[in-house]
Amino acid sequence: AGARVLVGALVIPALFLVVGLTAAQVARVLAAGLGCGLFHHAPLFAFGMRQYSGWGNLAWVLGTEWMAVVPLVFLVNRLVCDNVVLAPAKSARWRKPVLHLLFLGVACFTTKATVQDVIYEIMPYVDPVWYQELGTAFLRLTTCQAPRISTPLPCGDGGATLWVAAAAPKGSAVMSAMITIELASACGRCLGAGHRDSSAWPPPREEVPRYDSEALLAIANMHDWPVYAASHGRAPRCVVVTRDPLDRLRSLFFYAREGRETWFRTEGVDKTLQRLSPGGDADQTAAVAYFFEAFAWDYLVESQEYLRLNLQQGCVGVQYEELQRDFDKAMSRWLGAWNVTEDPEVRAQLINATRKHAPARQTAANHHATSRLYASGYKAAVKKAILANATVAAEIDRQRGELGYPIAT
Repeated sequence: AGARVLVGALVIPALFLVVGLTAAQVARVLAAGLGCGLFHHAPLFAFGMRQYSGWGNLAWVLGTEWMAVVPLVFLVNRLVCDNVVLAPAKSARWRKPVLHLLFLGVACFTTKATVQDVIYEIMPYVDPVWYQELGTAFLRLTTCQAPRISTPLPCGDGGATLWVAAAAPKGSAVMSAMITIELASACGRCLGAGHRDSSAWPPPREEVPRYDSEALLAIANMHDWPVYAASHGRAPRCVVVTRDPLDRLRSLFFYAREGRETWFRTEGVDKTLQRLSPGGDADQTAAVAYFFEAFAWDYLVESQEYLRLNLQQGCVGVQYEELQRDFDKAMSRWLGAWNVTEDPEVRAQLINATRKHAPARQTAANHHATSRLYASGYKAAVKKAILANATVAAEIDRQRGELGYPIAT
């Protein structure tokens, strides 16, 4: 049902923005979908041939099945069969994100995969600017605008505060986002996410959401989230997930080498790293030198600056390594930082919902878990080359001290 809602919610703007239909034309398409649905479901409902729970259940099926399928068939016919001329140029900037969202919904609908499965699969292939726009639109639709089908858990203050989750890129940002999505969805809180104007590395500063929210994904580089919280009159309760800076760097090295974002491929970073670092136990000095010259040094400094900002704002620090060692215990601290109810049953449900995102459960199927693709000897060689640079090693130790990690001697 969720996938059908997503398809319907995406097909309708596609009819406006991609094909260029008028409101009256779109209304006729939707009416055709409703009519088909009534022909099919009304007799089944009237004669008790399906286990409908009531009129509300019938309305839900009518609104999410044929009213999604018929507009989708119409859209495909117009785009593929009729060779239709697309909408005017003024809507051109919307075509790509709308089509990407549409294909995401269709993929969920046809493969019976979860939205999360499809998100992980398409992540390396969609430009991060559009990817973030798609994600923000999806989160706003599903957590803020769509009617709730189930009763949310009684998690605490009813949305009076702003739950903030912060993290640095390659410092467990995606994991933090997934955990926050699970918690916000379970607790019925509207979830906000930001916007970016570049796909380059290091990632640019993110804009705050353009709508009010009760939980916020301040991952990657959202420096102005305190201003956002104040402007909406919400007292922030913040968690910042930190990670050992050496591990952040090593994770980024393999992530870039695999070309797991479009910028690494369009700039040739992945090919260069693959040429300079073919693998094995060989010396990795040349590859690491290029890595830092191209973008990694700026990333190291800027990511630490963002973590420091969040700690200075009073965010509760949760180390990635804590989540690795004892996920449930670390999540209890996280929930406490957000002042989530201490009701043991509610907390157990929340932790259970997030457990699938625990670091220990990730495999190479997760595009952000790239280090799992390589042998320990190769990873050790990259680590050795990173620490061989005295300037980098000194900066890593300085950052470890700021974040509460042991400093190498």
